[in-house]
Amino acid sequence: GSKAYEDAAAAFEALGDYEDSEERVLQLRYTAAVGLAESGETDAAIAAFAALGDYSDSAERANALRYQEAAALALADPEEAIVAFAALGDYSDSAERANELRYQRAAELALTDPAAGIAAFEALGDYSDSADRAASLRYDAAVALSVTDPAAGAAAFEALGDYSDSADKVYQVRYEAAAKMVARQEWDAAVALYTELGDYADRVAAYTQGTGQLQVTLHGYRPCHNAA
Repeated sequence: GSKAYEDAAAAFEALGDYEDSEERVLQLRYTAAVGLAESGETDAAIAAFAALGDYSDSAERANALRYQEAAALALADPEEAIVAFAALGDYSDSAERANELRYQRAAELALTDPAAGIAAFEALGDYSDSADRAASLRYDAAVALSVTDPAAGAAAFEALGDYSDSADKVYQVRYEAAAKMVARQEWDAAVALYTELGDYADRVAAYTQGTGQLQVTLHGYRPCHNAA
């Protein structure tokens, strides 16, 4: 077994630089590493090949075994598999495999924790459609936020720039907030928001394909809000 090869290697090593002793030591240790790999002692084999440095194809054999371990982890422990593939750098398709697993993890997170899903997709940069998936989640979050906090919702849409109809949504959310202010007779706040919207009528017409209308009804005189 591998122990016999190690014993023989130790004997040759004891001979120092006598003739080809050093080469024979490396050969025997390489053979022992191969035996470990074939018997399923993967971790020991990886360590043995790694210890051989650049001898023969030892580095390649070590990486191949690490890759196999990472692939086996992919189903049982995706997080550990990501770490293992990432540690392999540019070996084979390790970087692609790591990103595939990160993408799957981001998709799972998106279902239960959208904020975490957004962060995970954004961390993937331009991998696949990650940027679009992150923007889509941000859009959904902006829609939900607009119901409870219109100002924050409008800001979230604004941050999305030209994604989908986000630019139009900014005006729609602010317009709807102003309309609710009018309904609650919060005149000053409504006027301020309509003023901020600027060319409001044109934007409503554009948003509603020309069917939107602005109606103002006079309510007569009201007491001055700061009258004694």
